[in-house]
Amino acid sequence: MGQRGFEKVSEKQWIKDLDNIQGNYDFHCEYNKVQLPIRKTSHAAGYDVLSTLNFTLLPNESIKIPTGWKAYMQEDEKLIFHPRSG
Repeated sequence: MGQRGFEKVSEKQWIKDLDNIQGNYDFHCEYNKVQLPIRKTSHAAGYDVLSTLNFTLLPNESIKIPTGWKAYMQEDEKLIFHPRSG
């Protein structure tokens, strides 16, 4: 099986990704809070993803939320986000 994982983007990329984000943020401070996705248990089906930013998502609304990290995986794999199951 090939390698997969996550790593933080550069602070320069983080600030660029936040260009359209509304709010009064100290982008350097928020960058330092970025956490990579983690599995809470060894049997977890997926990873928990946290955001350092506060936002409200309204019904039928679509927004882009910079994560501060990037994923790497094999060509035949894909990354899918699902609402929390619990």
